[in-house]
Amino acid sequence: MESLRAIFWKGAKRPFSNCRVLLFSLFIFARIPLLYLITGFLAMGYILRVGRLTQLGKWELPLWKDYLELFKNGFFGWLIVLIYFLPALAISLAIYFIWPDLGFPKFGLNILEMTNYFEALLGLLKGLGYPLIILWGWSYLMALYLIPCALLRYVQENKFSDAFKFKFLLKKTFSKNYSISWVILELTPALIITAISFFRDNYYTVVLSTSPIKYLFLIILYLVIAFKEYFVNVLAYSVYGTVLKGRD
Repeated sequence: MESLRAIFWKGAKRPFSNCRVLLFSLFIFARIPLLYLITGFLAMGYILRVGRLTQLGKWELPLWKDYLELFKNGFFGWLIVLIYFLPALAISLAIYFIWPDLGFPKFGLNILEMTNYFEALLGLLKGLGYPLIILWGWSYLMALYLIPCALLRYVQENKFSDAFKFKFLLKKTFSKNYSISWVILELTPALIITAISFFRDNYYTVVLSTSPIKYLFLIILYLVIAFKEYFVNVLAYSVYGTVLKGRD
């Protein structure tokens, strides 16, 4: 197998290999209210197709077609994600009912907000002890760690139950290349979102909030976030598809 550096570089170039696909992907990956109820499933289905083609050694960026198949795979893909996060969600609900002022954990925003939440959580749970914190953190991280492999296993076998064969998934994922790839691919979107949030919260609020071009800025920001979703996911499942290939 190629080195991880070569795989990441190859994966990073892949989103730009077809300009028509890239432009259409910006529309699909943009989280347009209401419309995202449909495009969200299509986006997930497309990413799974990217990963599956990579496992087959096909690096051409897939075209947007066979929308029913994309929607079906996307629907079951999101269902798999939800099921994997159920343990962490159950613990979060327990925490919420014990300390309603804390609220629910807010992920996907930026690193500073996540850090503040964890600090508050640690402070409130000192009286209860750390087992609940450890259990919640373990269940959340294990879900994040196994989901890419579970999704690719589902789309590979076209069988929903294969996404939950934990013995098989653990054997596939506990490898040096997968672990290193996972850490990098989890940190990348967090750092990008942190940079975007910092720019938005500081530059937009201070400079453009009263400017006539503020709406243009917001449109550009929306497109940047859509591109981030497209780029990071195509990169991630190009890498995962390569790392997990041939490890059955």
